[in-house]
Amino acid sequence: MADEYSLATADLLARIRGAESAGEWARAEGLLSRAAAAGSPFWRVCLADLLCRRGRPAEALALADLVLAEHPGHAGALAARGAALFRLGRAEAAATALEAAWGARPTPSLAWLLTRVRRRTGGAEAALQWVDRALRTHPDDVRLLRERAVLLLRLGRDADAAATAGRALELAPGDGRVLATWAAARIRPLAPGAAAEELRRLLQIPRLAAVPRLWALRARTLERAGRPEEAVHAWRAAAVAAPDDPAARAGLVFALRRCGRRAEAFDGLAALVRADPADTVALSAFVFDARTLDRRAVARRVLLDLLRRDPGRRHLWGWVRRLGAASGPVPPGARAGPAAGVASKTGPGGGRRPAAPPDTAAAPARGPRRRGGKAK
Repeated sequence: MADEYSLATADLLARIRGAESAGEWARAEGLLSRAAAAGSPFWRVCLADLLCRRGRPAEALALADLVLAEHPGHAGALAARGAALFRLGRAEAAATALEAAWGARPTPSLAWLLTRVRRRTGGAEAALQWVDRALRTHPDDVRLLRERAVLLLRLGRDADAAATAGRALELAPGDGRVLATWAAARIRPLAPGAAAEELRRLLQIPRLAAVPRLWALRARTLERAGRPEEAVHAWRAAAVAAPDDPAARAGLVFALRRCGRRAEAFDGLAALVRADPADTVALSAFVFDARTLDRRAVARRVLLDLLRRDPGRRHLWGWVRRLGAASGPVPPGARAGPAAGVASKTGPGGGRRPAAPPDTAAAPARGPRRRGGKAK
């Protein structure tokens, strides 16, 4: 008999979890919404998880609370509630919900999320105590072992961190995150220059040379060692190894700017702004370099194209105005100049407009002052 664990369900969940583009996320949400409409708590929890991943934690919280009202103590709904509360900044309430979910169903993913929450509420030491507790239940979980190594590095226990990362590396020798954590633990006691050389030696191993996080780690180490040109080469290797990684692209762009190579970085900045118009750091650098390099027209075209595609990004009009007079459609409500019906306070040259002389013919002369309601 077909049920929620049937092959159809497995296929649907695989499609949902593999969603990457905005269109795929939207289709996954539509599929889950139709499945959740039947009232199954399983599908409602899946929909709440998807909404939380898409940056809509308030809706996810309402859906999880609806499931809990009908099915008190539902482990999946408690986990979804905790994740949504954490996204909303309510870490203590999130910890309470997640611990209740852990008591009902102690899964590795739940333990990892609880570790992040505990790090927020009690710091690295409290998070480490929780990870050690979770590892007693799941001793071979790679993500928990890596998290333990990261926490040990934060606490300055480099030898323990290296041992834990080594254990994770034995279980997942091809995991880029684990490799980067293991390398960070190895170079932590070294000075920046020696650490960069150790990473160069590690990256000569073919298996490690294909890990973009190791190149990024070497680039940051070279920057700390005061070797910015070599850092550019390392960032470029990271971007080649992971062409779709925004962190590698951003690292290369800002490394070029630090070396004074703003002209080379300009196209990369434009790509960063197109990919994430909400990134104010990239926006600020893009507009500044457009003015410095006299490429205002190019920058205006990029920003106006973003506004045409999504008129709701009104904050971009402020950046367009910084570049000078813009041409193109102005969305309703966007102020490209003075508000309608309000006189400008500045003249054509940017100076203050002189006050107009009083219209004596239009206003009647003031009569004699009255005191006590009678003319003086």
